Amino acid sequence: MVLKIIRSNSPLVLLLFLLISVVLWYPAFDSPEMIPFSFDEVKMPLYELFYNWLVQSQFLRVFIPFVLLLIQAVFILKINREYILVQRQNYLPTLIFIIVASSFIELQRINPGIFANLFIILMLDQVFASYRKRYVLNKLFMAGFFVGIASLFYSFAIVYLIIIWISLFLLRSINFREWFVPVLGVIFPFLFLFATYYIHEGLTITGLNDTIKANLMTPVSITHYQIPYYIFYAILGLLVIFGSFSIIKKFPGRKIYIRKFYEILWWMFVAPVLMLIFMNQIYGEIIYFISVPITFLIADYVNSIKNKALGNIMFLFLLASLAYVWMSHI
Repeated sequence: MVLKIIRSNSPLVLLLFLLISVVLWYPAFDSPEMIPFSFDEVKMPLYELFYNWLVQSQFLRVFIPFVLLLIQAVFILKINREYILVQRQNYLPTLIFIIVASSFIELQRINPGIFANLFIILMLDQVFASYRKRYVLNKLFMAGFFVGIASLFYSFAIVYLIIIWISLFLLRSINFREWFVPVLGVIFPFLFLFATYYIHEGLTITGLNDTIKANLMTPVSITHYQIPYYIFYAILGLLVIFGSFSIIKKFPGRKIYIRKFYEILWWMFVAPVLMLIFMNQIYGEIIYFISVPITFLIADYVNSIKNKALGNIMFLFLLASLAYVWMSHI
């Protein structure tokens, strides 16, 4: 029954998914307190700008990230519809993204990850759009530009410049001009920022450099994980593993560009996971970046399950573990 509903093409399913997202974010809207994170201690300039604007309003500091989440879910659906990453076309990628990106309840508030992730999704769209196009310098510049904007919210998003280069290696023949243009795109927002700090009274380039260095070097304290999270992310990990085997089996029958796009998504999954494991400055906000690639992987796998009983049980386990996380916060 659950599998039939979530795999439906009915527009009413979108209303159901919206209701689910509202329920998931209810603890944040209901809580008067904002749980502190390490990224609040040293803020990148654009995040600091929005933080100072929103932090005083209990409603806006939750509502704006919630709207950003829904906008990103729409872009995920757009990318899937445009490039057919999931063979069976329905609204399931939207639900998967909402579930994964909303799973860390303490992050249901203003945070740099949810702002930066919007621009990383826009970057991905530009990269995919460059496949088999003759003139792509404008798309590559915009891809780098989006990475630059994302980095002004969340410094570690700069790593996605490497993802652009990997994408160029996978999608196009080697052209050093195409590899250099994304760098210009990344630099452009930083040049504008440095110029602003240079001419603005009370701001200094030295202070900006110190902020960026502190943001990159300050270690985080891990205090929010609980048993419900371990259960949910373990089940999510199993779905990622099953989905990986499923997509590998289907690779020979998929179009070449789909295979290449999934290779890019694989690198978009590996990069934040490696940062989470090996860098002491990364914490729960990385879930937004991980949610993008695994959304397509899990959605394709769930859509391809032929044993409906097994599919229902697996998805019910995922929803039950998410409900366990949610209930532990109300």
